[in-house]
Amino acid sequence: MMSAGKVERAMQHNGNHNGYPHIEPLEISDEDLREAIREEVEARLEMTFDEFVEAYQEGTLPDTLAANELAMLWRFVGLSSGVRA
Repeated sequence: MMSAGKVERAMQHNGNHNGYPHIEPLEISDEDLREAIREEVEARLEMTFDEFVEAYQEGTLPDTLAANELAMLWRFVGLSSGVRA
């Protein structure tokens, strides 16, 4: 699993590009990304990952910033089809 320090370092501003900070890309394996999402679901939504997946599939996730961020990430990375965690 990737450490929080590595994520913070990847997000540090590394120069100025057209007024926007340059953010170093962070490479992460599908497995590490799934695990990171699982940990965030359990910490931020106080539900199990299986409950999150079920609520996601049924369209019954709570209407909160945390739930919306995690659902968007889930969709964006293409993990929502063929759910496997």
